[in-house]
Amino acid sequence: MKNGSLSHQFKDFLLPPNENKDITKIMAKRPYVCVDTAVLYSAGERASQRRKRYSHRGQTSSIYLSEKLGGKQIGTLVQTIAIKNGPVFFSSVPNQKAETLGPLIREHLPTTTPLFTDQGYPWLWGVYRNHRSVNHSAHSKDNRFRWARNRWSKNGVHNQVAEGNHRLLKAAFSSYGYIRPKYSQLYLDEFAFIKNTHVFGLDALVESVGEGEGSCRNRDVFSPRSGATVGRTVGIRGKG
Repeated sequence: MKNGSLSHQFKDFLLPPNENKDITKIMAKRPYVCVDTAVLYSAGERASQRRKRYSHRGQTSSIYLSEKLGGKQIGTLVQTIAIKNGPVFFSSVPNQKAETLGPLIREHLPTTTPLFTDQGYPWLWGVYRNHRSVNHSAHSKDNRFRWARNRWSKNGVHNQVAEGNHRLLKAAFSSYGYIRPKYSQLYLDEFAFIKNTHVFGLDALVESVGEGEGSCRNRDVFSPRSGATVGRTVGIRGKG
């Protein structure tokens, strides 16, 4: 993505966002990015031997043992950057602090990118002018109901692209049972590669860039017909 082209394409977002403006029609056929975090493996009561949870708030408290047990990280927290009808990027992170998540977002996304999150990213407003958020904890004005009907999507703003990838990620990783945090990024990179293969196509990822040293391997290496053994973990099927 280039800043210049996005600035022209999304000129409606150059002004400070109006939270009450419905952008459903504006973004219907345009790409946008959803960012969210999810706990992949957590430290339950059994692991903490029913002691008080780790002092951090939110999801971060779910991946560490109790402070009385040393506060060691045993769970995995994943930040997901997912583009509508596009690639997805997974990062294993130790917490949800701005100094941890911010650089990862800036590394992947130009500051003019239309960016949707929940309300856990208030610090993005000062960097991404096109950032909007949806309140998942919004209460209903009707006393008969506890939660508002639009707490998942409001005025065209939602986080469903990232959350949909979280469902796929959790379903895929359930077969492992457990992965140590220090190895989690390797597994996340592998899953992202397989997921993005269906977006770009295998040809774009293994296309030769030149002869001799430094060139990518021929795509036939990945074909079961070549005689190569394709593992069950990294089984690449044809696009579509």
